[in-house]
Amino acid sequence: LLNINENEVSTYIDERSTISASSTEMKSSDNKSLMLLSLTGALDGDKVALGGAVNTILSQNKVSTEIKEGVQLTTNGDISLISENDLKGKNLMFNIEDSNTAAVGASVAYIDILNKTYTNIGNNVVIKGQVDYAGYLLLKALATENLMSILFGAGNSDKAAINASVAYKNITSDTRATIGDHSNIKVSNLEIVAEDHTKMIGVIGGITISKKVGIGGASDVNEFNKKVYAHIGNSKVNVKYNLTAKVNSEDYILSIVVGLGGGSNAAVTGSVPVTTIKNDLDAHIDSDEDILVGGDLVVEATQNDTLIIYAGAISGSKTAAVGLSATNVIISGQIKAYLDVKNLKTNSVTILTNKKDKFSFGSVAGSVSGSISVTGAELTILVNTVMSSYIADDSNLSITKSLTIKANHEIDST
Repeated sequence: LLNINENEVSTYIDERSTISASSTEMKSSDNKSLMLLSLTGALDGDKVALGGAVNTILSQNKVSTEIKEGVQLTTNGDISLISENDLKGKNLMFNIEDSNTAAVGASVAYIDILNKTYTNIGNNVVIKGQVDYAGYLLLKALATENLMSILFGAGNSDKAAINASVAYKNITSDTRATIGDHSNIKVSNLEIVAEDHTKMIGVIGGITISKKVGIGGASDVNEFNKKVYAHIGNSKVNVKYNLTAKVNSEDYILSIVVGLGGGSNAAVTGSVPVTTIKNDLDAHIDSDEDILVGGDLVVEATQNDTLIIYAGAISGSKTAAVGLSATNVIISGQIKAYLDVKNLKTNSVTILTNKKDKFSFGSVAGSVSGSISVTGAELTILVNTVMSSYIADDSNLSITKSLTIKANHEIDST
């Protein structure tokens, strides 16, 4: 089964338009809910039973909300630009083979998410009030991915049974809320927010039974490469009260991988969950122009990961049994929040980077045999994230009250 989404959803004010309005609301959204269900089986009394299925979900949606170059917008009311890109999916696969001679089966789930979510005020844009300040200006880009994969395969044969269940899931997303260069923004409050929230659930299992040889394996692979940016370019900004630029990424992964096998002569089972997270979060203001904030300025980047990953492999045989499980987790990437400004005046400045990791991992293997028994369980965890909160060189800040710069990383692992 194959499901491909390549939609483009946009709202925009085109270049060099001049608009006067009491308030302005712009929103683009794409909401998808998908389900793939595969039921496969092969039964052959005396010959070889072959069965299998491949389910594929490919998403390349682009959602954008934009005020383009050279637009002049005059209003006393609030202004909101919002882009939402929401994907929900369920991938269910069940595969069974039975034969007196040989049973061979496989289930493969392939999910590739390449979504883009942009909210942008372009270059040379003017936003101001009809008399003085415009109202509350909100730029928000929100991406969400909620995906479930359940794969189960079973094989039974008098001579040889081979079965494999494999799920591969990749998220390479780009989520941005930005103000470009050479614009002039005069508003009462300014909030720029970019968020990407991912929930990935995988339950992958297989069982093989044979009077002679049984071979089974299961694997669940998760790869995240998310970019989440919120920034103000080389523009002039005058905010009566508060200015906030924030990015946030939330990753929740539940991965359960189990392989069971039995054979009179030989049984081999393996389970391998692999998770790689390499996200890039960036919140900053980079301007040579005047940045005037009457209240508080906050620049913040936050990444929270919750990973629950367990692998199990059990095999039994009268002659030789092998059970192997390996759990591998690699977390890297960058989290940055900073100011690179030449003339900033404000009441207070807060620059924060936060990362909270909550882990629960396990890798179990067992084998039972009358003659040869081989068992191995491996658990590898690597966390190598670079976090930085800072004020860049040659910056010039005039702060009436407090300056706070913090970077915090917490890990809770069981």
